[in-house]
Formats: sequence, C-alpha cells, structure tokens
Amino acid sequence: MKSRSWWDLAVGASTLVLAVIVGVGYTNTPDGRWGAWAVLAVVAVCYASFGRRGIPDGDSPTNIPFTIVLIAGTALGVYFTPNMLTYQVIVLPLLWCLAGSTRNAIVLNAIATALFAVAFVAGQGGGWDLVGQAVFIQGLSFAFSAVFGLWISNVYDYGEERARLLEELTAAQDELAALHREAGAVGERERLAREIHDTIAQSLTSIVMLAQRMRASAGTGTGTDTDTGGRSIADPANAAPTGRAAPLDTNLELIESTARDALADARALVSTLAPVGSGGLEASLTRLARRFERETGIRVASAVEANGLSRELEVVLLRCAQEGLANIRKHSGADAAWLTVERRDDVVRLTLRDDGVGIAEDALDADRGFGLAGMRERLALVGGELEVGPGAAAPRPDAASADHAAGTTGIAGTGSTATDSPASPPRPGTTLAVTIPATPARTTTPVNTPGKASA
Repeated sequence: MKSRSWWDLAVGASTLVLAVIVGVGYTNTPDGRWGAWAVLAVVAVCYASFGRRGIPDGDSPTNIPFTIVLIAGTALGVYFTPNMLTYQVIVLPLLWCLAGSTRNAIVLNAIATALFAVAFVAGQGGGWDLVGQAVFIQGLSFAFSAVFGLWISNVYDYGEERARLLEELTAAQDELAALHREAGAVGERERLAREIHDTIAQSLTSIVMLAQRMRASAGTGTGTDTDTGGRSIADPANAAPTGRAAPLDTNLELIESTARDALADARALVSTLAPVGSGGLEASLTRLARRFERETGIRVASAVEANGLSRELEVVLLRCAQEGLANIRKHSGADAAWLTVERRDDVVRLTLRDDGVGIAEDALDADRGFGLAGMRERLALVGGELEVGPGAAAPRPDAASADHAAGTTGIAGTGSTATDSPASPPRPGTTLAVTIPATPARTTTPVNTPGKASA
C-alpha cells in the first residue's frame, strides 16, 4: 500500500470504472450525473498534480489540501448519486497513506464515513429509513477500513523493523569484519616489527659496528688495527702481546657472515608471507619446499594427501608449514626435513620433522623466537592443536618413507620418489605436528591474510 505506482494504477482504474457506473446508474437529480463526473475529474486532477506526492511517506505539505479535496469531493459526489459510495473502496485506504500516523488515519476515516453518510441521506431527501441504512453501510465500511488498515499497517511496520534490523546487523557484521581485518593488520605489523628488530636489525647493527671498527683501523693507512705505539698488529710479533682485534681480512669475513645471516633472516621473513597459489595446497607446499631447498641446502621430502579442504584451512596449513620451515632454517642445523599433510576422516594432520639438533624443553615453554605462541593463536581460530617436541618421530608410511604407486613423493624439486628420501634422522631432531578439524565450526582468519604468527 506504500507504492506510489500501485496507487496511480488503483486511483486511475477506480475513477474510470466509477465514471462508467455513474453514467449508467441512478442519480438523485437530473444533473447529478454531470456533478458526479465533475467531482471524479477534480479528484483525479488533484491527485495527479499534487496529491500523489504524499505517497508513501505521508508527510508532504500537499497532504492536507488533497485530503480535504478527497473527502469533500467524494461527499459531494455521494450527494449527487449514491453510486459514489463505491468510491470508498479507494478513498478510505488512500486516507491511511496520507494520514502520517495510525491515530490520524482512524480519525480521518471516521470523519469521511460520517460525511458520506450525511451526504447519502441528504441527497435522497432524508428519512429515518435512509438514516438507518446509511448508518449500517457506513458503520461496516468504517469497521472494515479500521481493521484492514491496522492489519496492513502492522505488517508494514513489522517489515520495516525487520529491514532496519537486517541493515543494522549487516552494518555490524561489516564493522566486525573491518575490525578483524584491522586487528590482523596491526598484529602482522607488530610481528614484522619484532622479526625485523630481532633478526635483520641486529645483523645490520653488527655490520655497522664492524664497519666503524674498520674505519678506525683504516686511519693508519694500513687497513689493520694498531697498538698504542702505532705498530700494526697484523704482524704476529706485534699483535700477540697486545691482545687486540683481528686484522682486516677477519673483519671482512665477519661482515660477510653477518650480512649472510641478515639475508637468510630476510628470506625467512618473506617466505612466511607467501599466499596459497592457484594450484592449491599441494602445489604451494611443493613450491615452498623447493624454494627452501634452494636457499638453505636442506633437503625436504614432502607429500600432501588432503583434498577438499576449504581455502581458510589451506591458508592455515601453509602458514604453519612456512613457520616450521623458518624455524628449521634458523635453529635446527638440519640436513633434511620431512613434510607431510594427511586427511583421515574429519581430521587433517600436518607433520614436519627434521634431523637437526632438536629443541630444548625450556625453549618450548618460553617460545624463544620459535613463533609457537603465534602458531597456536592461528590454530585456535579453526579449532586446531599444535604439538612440538624434541626427537623426530619414527618414519611413518607417508611420502617420505614408503613407496607410492603414484610415484609423486620424494625430495622436493628433485623429481625422485620416496626411495630417494633422506634416511631416518640419526640426530635428535624436532617434530612439529598440527591437527585441524577438516570442517571447522567457524574461521576468522581472512583468506591469504597472514595471522599473528612469528617464525
């Protein structure tokens, strides 16, 4: 009832139909037919020119004059011919739209039906029988209009309330998503800041100090440190009793070694930010393992048997693999690593083992630069668990230790099968195991957005 186009059609059609009825029906006076037609024409023109502006809001300044024209014109038409009472079918509902409130609508309907009853009786010469007839007809008209109008208004108000609540809910969800994105971005910036400060910045600081040391020693023109007597300590005879620093070549070696450490830290940091590629989890892990081998020389045997995972779970598994390999790069001193992803029923398990020096128990509790706390936070978002401990697990019948008919496993980037994989690790090593439900209840980590994890 609030659509302006619907009312245009309803008013136009009812006016035309009533004009036909007036033309063939009874009139109270010989000129009553022309009077009724004139009333219909005036009402139609007023509606088209300014009356329709108040639909659907009901707060247009033209509502009051059009309401007066509508009620007075219809009453005058009823005076000319009783057939004009049929116009109530459109007039009374139209008053509900123009009134602006339920109370005003009921009052206007009461006034309109009363005036129409008076016009009906007066137009036919009066009489108590006409009064009773008018009261009965108009009483039913008012009751029907009030009940139907209240029902339609409640339905409309309920729909508007639902729409408002839905809009608020959508806005709240958008705001929450924005907050999650902002929190993730802030957390990632904090993580990167910590990583850069603890790794690259420290290495660069060491390089600066070594360069300053060399500049001081280069002041003699020898390129080496000198003692208090101006003698070069590059000469073992001079350097031995003084206990001073090593010569230029040693300083250059230290700078080179420190720079290589900084480069390795930078590569490790970049590797933790790579997204899941278009080839899915298996292709992304294979690329990760190959790149890791090229950069570190540590062999990696990988196998992925987990299809049908959501994009969110693939991102979480990739991030865990990246963090785990970054730890192997920085802390393990390993020669080989084993990376497997398996799906068993409703559980996905990622296992990363190495043959390095292992991880101390106190390091597990303190999380000294291993990023375990951040990894656990990421897994908590999808209901996952993390297990890390010293000692490599015994080889399992996975891609790193058993033959597969498909022949797709082996050292990443070598194209060899499982028979070429590294032997069972002889050193203590470390095992990192990630367990995630294959269909988590909810996920708040955005796809391809790094979470709060540090390598």
